[in-house]
Order: sequence, then C-alpha cells, then structure tokens
Amino acid sequence: MTPRHQEHGHAPVRAEFSRPARLGQVTEKGLRLTVEAKAEERAALMRRFDLLALDKLEAELEVRRLERGDLYEVTGRFSADLAQECVVTTDPVPLKPSESFTMLFTTDPAVADAAGIDVDAEAEDPPELIEGDAIDLGEAVVQQMAMALDPYPRAPDAPAVAAEQGTEGEGDEDRPNPFAVLSRLRK
Repeated sequence: MTPRHQEHGHAPVRAEFSRPARLGQVTEKGLRLTVEAKAEERAALMRRFDLLALDKLEAELEVRRLERGDLYEVTGRFSADLAQECVVTTDPVPLKPSESFTMLFTTDPAVADAAGIDVDAEAEDPPELIEGDAIDLGEAVVQQMAMALDPYPRAPDAPAVAAEQGTEGEGDEDRPNPFAVLSRLRK
C-alpha cells in the first residue's frame, strides 16, 4: 500500500503522508515507531480532505509479522487536531480525533483478492495488499483519520435548516393531515 490505488487507468497518486516500513525491518519482536506529519504534508492532506485546518497528525505504531508469514498486523493510536467546514455556516468546526486501530496487510495477492469476495459489514476488514517490500504506515494513519471525519460537520451555533425542522411550524393548522384519510378508511 505505497501510493494510493490506481483509479480508472490513471497513474498512482503519491501519498501525501508516506512513511514506508520495509518488511525486512520487522523483527520477531516487531517494529515500533512514531510518525508525525510535517507542515507540507498536513497542507496536502487539508486539500485532499477539504479541511480548514490540520495542525497535528501523529501516531504511535507497532508492526508485527503474524504466524502465517504473509500476514502483517499494524496496531496503533493516532491523534489529530483539525477543523472541518460547517455545512450550514462554513465556520470552522474543530475536531480532535484520537483512536486506536488495527489493520492487516498481506504479501499474497490471492489473500487480498479472496478477502474482497465476501461483503459483510460486520466482518473485520480484509488484509490490504502490500505493494513492493513496504507497508505505508503514513497512508494507514491517514485512512484511519479519514474514517474519523464528520461527514456533515455542524457548528454548535449553526441555525436549524428548514428540512431538519420537520413539518411543524407556521401554517400547519391549515395543512391537511395525510393520515386522516387512513383513519377514515379503518372505520
């Protein structure tokens, strides 16, 4: 998982926050490391995820080779300090995600391909294919941060939107009740 996956026949896109861990570095005791995004990497990630700010992105990680030699487990905890744009006011909505995660990686293309056949929302994520001789830990952290983003960030003081207010409001007493017809049918 070095560069982001190829899309629609285009050349792979270089990951904004790349921290490759070479498989040869993973000993029997595993490999522990800390990764932190630099200012230019955070700026690129802000563009990628349409963030207003990304003041911090860091993680403590451990890579272990599992008993089955073609599988690697990455465990860790990331933390970020960021701001998204409110969907109503466009004001900054601060967010400080800090979460633990576990990801599996494999060097065996058959394992990665076969894992994608069963689609079960409750199942553990299938192993990602390791491209080349390294796992891109930076991109793994970025994927975890992306899942922590709010899909509809909203400032606490954002006004309510009409669609969220439902059908209650001025003029409702003049509006016919759609369930009145059903009530008459029951009688």
